[in-house]
Amino acid sequence: MWKRLRKFISVPFLVMLLLSFTLWYAIKLGYTYQAEIPVLVNVDGHVFEVNCMVEGQGTRLFTKRHSKGKPLELSWSDLDVSPSAINPGWVVISPYSLQNAISARNTDIKFLSVGPIPEIEL
Repeated sequence: MWKRLRKFISVPFLVMLLLSFTLWYAIKLGYTYQAEIPVLVNVDGHVFEVNCMVEGQGTRLFTKRHSKGKPLELSWSDLDVSPSAINPGWVVISPYSLQNAISARNTDIKFLSVGPIPEIEL
């Protein structure tokens, strides 16, 4: 099959096509985008994931989305919490305080909002 295709498509053409695609992709990653990125958070041993709407350069968003790093370490003093109205012994984290705590530790991208936050049992 390759021999048959070589009659119609030359190797230099394929190399140039691959090079142009790579350059186009690299240029596009330099633009500013908005995306939803899951962030793993560890609040004094309680680990949960929260989806965040973020804005930033494409290369940084790509790195954040595809890197499997450690959870973001937070303490209770960084957050505003209130007791749960439904479950006694559980707490509800204020979305605004969580967004501020995450933003303070990730200065390379802008956090616009955080998604639903699960209640945490103390």
